[in-house]
Amino acid sequence: MIKINTHTKKNPRRASAPANQRTTPRPQARRPTVALNQETLKVGQGSPVQGIQTVTGSMRGNYARTVQAAYDKRWIQPSGLSDRQLRVQVEVIIALNGSVQSARILKVSGNRALDQSIQALLDRVKKMPERPPSGSSVDDRTVVLNFNIK
Repeated sequence: MIKINTHTKKNPRRASAPANQRTTPRPQARRPTVALNQETLKVGQGSPVQGIQTVTGSMRGNYARTVQAAYDKRWIQPSGLSDRQLRVQVEVIIALNGSVQSARILKVSGNRALDQSIQALLDRVKKMPERPPSGSSVDDRTVVLNFNIK
């Protein structure tokens, strides 16, 4: 058993934790992401641990669709591209206030015009139209988007 000592100042207005409440840190779960494409949507499930408030898979999927729509709406596709096999994959992390905390290209298409249009898009979008669901962890707010030529 690993014991972790923390030094904290007690808040006299806060009720003490119940004796049966877990005092050791919970292990970190592996990092799930939401992979979105125009045709498919794959989302994770809620937490298997009882008593922990989590964002359910459907809530995560709904918010991921909101993120996808925000980027689709602002994307200016380069003209003259017809290769539908081209794909750019990006990772976006949304802060609790709805601002874009991080946005980066994970996989480039190899087509300079398409890759540059996606980078310009990532630089342009700074805020989502709505905040993530209450109780969202950083894993719940991490969305992987795939951009294809339409």
